[in-house]
Amino acid sequence: MDLASDIKTLEERFAGKDLVGLRQLSSEAAIEAFLKNDSSFVELSVIAYSCSKLLEKQYIVNSPEWNSFKESLLRLLAQSRVSFNEGNFERGKALLHNSMMLVESLSTSIGRFVNSLISKARLKIGADMYARGASLGVAASFSGSDKKDLNEYIGSTKMLDKYVTLSVKQRLQNAKEAV
Repeated sequence: MDLASDIKTLEERFAGKDLVGLRQLSSEAAIEAFLKNDSSFVELSVIAYSCSKLLEKQYIVNSPEWNSFKESLLRLLAQSRVSFNEGNFERGKALLHNSMMLVESLSTSIGRFVNSLISKARLKIGADMYARGASLGVAASFSGSDKKDLNEYIGSTKMLDKYVTLSVKQRLQNAKEAV
C-alpha cells in the first residue's frame, strides 16, 4: 500500500459515500500501520472509519454544516496526498492530522455519539491489529487507544471469531517482515 494512493482512495470513497469501501480501507490501513510502523496509516484508518460512521447518520449528512465539512475534508486530503507525492512527508502528515481533527470537530459539534468518534475508531483499529496478530500492548500503542479500553472492546466483540489465529511462527515471520 502507498499512502498517497490510499488517500486518493479515501477521497473517492468518501465523495462516493462508499461505506463498505471506507471500512475496508480502514482495516487495510490499520494492518499497514502495524506492518510499516507508520502512524500516518493509523490516521488514514481513523479518518476512513470515522467518515463511514458519519455517512451512516442522516441527521449529520443533512445538517447545514455537512457541505462545508465535506469540501474542507476533501481539500485537506487532496493537499495531503499532493504533499506525500512531492516527498514533503512532514506537511503531508500534518495535513492528514488536520483532516482527522476536522472529523473530530464535526462529530463533537453535531454528533450524538456517547464516546468520541475518533476514540471509537482507534479502538476498532486496535482490535483489527490485535485480531491479525499484534499483541494487546502493540495494538494499543499503534492505534493510540487505551490498553484497558481496547481489551474490554475486544472482549465485547465477536471479532476474534472472524479470524484464524496466527501461529507463533507466522507472527515471527510477520514481525521480521515489518522490520
